[in-house]
Amino acid sequence: MKVRLKKTGAVSNYATSEAIFSLFREFEKKRSLPVFDILKILIQGKVNSISFTKDAPYFYFYSRSDENEVLIKFNDLEKEIEIPISLEVLKNIINMPE
Repeated sequence: MKVRLKKTGAVSNYATSEAIFSLFREFEKKRSLPVFDILKILIQGKVNSISFTKDAPYFYFYSRSDENEVLIKFNDLEKEIEIPISLEVLKNIINMPE
């Protein structure tokens, strides 16, 4: 899966499902935000997009889905991470054991 990290310019890297799971878990624990719960709602098709912002410390989350793919974005004061991921792969990541 392709993961894009933007600071002043865009840099694209690739990540395993395990690395993306760890990233989600890190954001969830570090920010005390229900990232996995929100992604589950998106996967269930109850909504097509979800976004939320936390002011202190600054954090922005955005995710949208279509029939086959989900786009997930995380922003904080240091970086922006963008993850386009297939719906099936995201389902597998969400259901990974801790």
